[in-house]
Amino acid sequence: MLHSALHDLRIAARTLRLRPAFAATALLTLALGIGANTAIFSVVRAVLLKPLPYAAPQELVGLWPGHFFSIAEMLFLQEHSQSLERVELLSPGWSIALTGDGEPAQLVGARTSGGFFDGLGVRPVLGRSFTAEDVRPGSSDVVMLSYELWSSRIGGDPGAVGRKVTLDGSPHTIEGVMPNDFRFYRNDVQVWTPLTVDPAAWYHRGGTSVGIGRLVRGATAATALAELRTFIEPMREAFQYPTDYGEDVAVVSLHEMLVGDIRTTLYLLFGAVAFIVLIAVANVGNLLLVRAAERRREIAVRVALGAGRGGIVRQFLGRLQDQRVERASQGVCL
Repeated sequence: MLHSALHDLRIAARTLRLRPAFAATALLTLALGIGANTAIFSVVRAVLLKPLPYAAPQELVGLWPGHFFSIAEMLFLQEHSQSLERVELLSPGWSIALTGDGEPAQLVGARTSGGFFDGLGVRPVLGRSFTAEDVRPGSSDVVMLSYELWSSRIGGDPGAVGRKVTLDGSPHTIEGVMPNDFRFYRNDVQVWTPLTVDPAAWYHRGGTSVGIGRLVRGATAATALAELRTFIEPMREAFQYPTDYGEDVAVVSLHEMLVGDIRTTLYLLFGAVAFIVLIAVANVGNLLLVRAAERRREIAVRVALGAGRGGIVRQFLGRLQDQRVERASQGVCL
């Protein structure tokens, strides 16, 4: 078998030299189809198939996608929910000015509840995460930095924890640095600050945040949704929300909440690219059929000289051509 395979490879090399245009066309057609399919599959795998980079991601759920939670709602659920071990908030999209220690810069920031990072199971590479003390009124201002900002602005200083930076004109103490690959909801966040819990504040009942939860052992998104529906009426009355409050209440997996409508788009794109691969294979098949039609006399001579079916099939698959047999076939035709 090894001797036969080496013989076929030698013939294949001679065939490539004899018909470079044919070989290049077939290879380019397959390369374009396979390359496009590989690129799209890499995106699909990263976005849809790969597990979220958080601790026990199957336990994480998105609370009421499309609804912005208030701190009051979070505290209510933390106190009353039996299906959710944790309920945390993230308020994205804050623009924060960084001044001092170099050129001023406008940063993309987010505000989080005290247990947000611990709820995801993500630990900072330096320092510690926010705690319940950090979200109390009157507590000192603290900040978590992204790895990129720590590297570029702080110079990757391992002693940066405890250092002061000026954000929006106020000094903030660096409490920690997040891992380089940490992303949540938005990929461009550079700093995180705590959501202050102050029932007397004007924003306490205002919806500004995305809600996430971690299920208790044995609970499912369906049981959490059923429980959340029972809380709608008490929360509406307690916080004086409008009558249509809770009509679109939902609980979904965190992966589904983060992916959103892009799931359908990616699958459609992946299907379209798969058809391109099929078209490429069909085109190469047509080229091989044309080539096979040209080689009928050669194959007849091979069979007459005792060639086996296996060897002939291997040479068809590789578009091989034995020059010696071709010369013999030409002599027979003459």
